[in-house]
Amino acid sequence: MSAHANPGADARPFLTVERIVSALMDGSFDAAWYPGRTGTERERTDVPVISANWNHVPDGDRIQRVLEKRHGVDVDWCDQVHPCDDCGHAIGTEPDCWFWTPSYAWDGDCTIRCHACIEADGKRWTDGHNGFRVVDPWEWRDCSIPSGTMRPEDTVPAMVAALHELGYSSGHWKRAHDQFRTIEPTEERLVAAVLHGTDEEVAESVQWLAECLNDVAPEGCYFGAHPGDGACFGFWAEDAE
Repeated sequence: MSAHANPGADARPFLTVERIVSALMDGSFDAAWYPGRTGTERERTDVPVISANWNHVPDGDRIQRVLEKRHGVDVDWCDQVHPCDDCGHAIGTEPDCWFWTPSYAWDGDCTIRCHACIEADGKRWTDGHNGFRVVDPWEWRDCSIPSGTMRPEDTVPAMVAALHELGYSSGHWKRAHDQFRTIEPTEERLVAAVLHGTDEEVAESVQWLAECLNDVAPEGCYFGAHPGDGACFGFWAEDAE
C-alpha cells in the first residue's frame, strides 16, 4: 500500500479495526498498536491503543472517531506514547495536564518500564539528572551509609541521599520535605532543614529521618546501627540483630 493510502477510503458503513490498523501500519503514519495503557497499577487498562501521526492520515479525524466510538479503541499521537519494554502497553511520555508526573523510569540506558512493572518486580524508582530511573532496593541490603564521622553535618547528607534513592517512589521523599517545609524538593534543601536549629532539635530531626529510612529499608532489613559496630549505620538484615 502506498504511503498516501487512505485508511478510511472504504465507503461501506463498517470499517473493521483490522482493516484500519493494517492500512495505518502499511502507510507512512508512524503507527503503533498497543494492548492497553499503563503507568501505575491504578492507571493500567486493557483497552487497546493505536498511535499515529494523525496529521498525515487522510481523513484522520473520522478514522479516530470510528476507532474510539465504534470499536472502543483508544487513540493517541505517536510522539506522546512509548511501549513499556516489559508489558508492551502504552506509556504516556509527554505532559497532558499541569500536575502530570512521569509514570515510567529508565532501567539502564535503553529500557523503559512502567511503574506497575517496576513494582511487580520488587523494585522502585527515583528521579535524577537524566530522568526517572529504576532502583533495586536489594543493592542496599547489608550496606552502610558512608559518612566518615558521627557528626550530624556528615551523617545527614548520606541519610538524605539514601532517602532520595529508596523513598522517592513510596512518597517518603515528599513527606520529608513536607515535614521540614522546604522550598524546593532537593537534597541540599532537606539537609539544611534537618540541620537547622538547636542541638536538641537537630537530634530530633535526625531521629525522624532515621525512622523514615527504616520505613523504606529493603524487605527483611532495618535501618540503624550495625549489631557489631554501633558507629556504623546502614541497612542490615533483621536476622542479624
